[in-house]
Amino acid sequence: MAFQLAVSILIGVLAGKKLDAYFQTEHPYFTALLSILALFAGLYLSLKDLLFPKK
Repeated sequence: MAFQLAVSILIGVLAGKKLDAYFQTEHPYFTALLSILALFAGLYLSLKDLLFPKK
């Protein structure tokens, strides 16, 4: 579960950095936004696996 959460956050951060570089933003807006969204997505997946384990 922890690996799944870490990977989802890492993907969000890397995608945000790519978008910030592509659009040449002054501040890392995309990095912040995508890392927060990835955090929520990772938490959702982790909690779903914890509360409803596969049989």
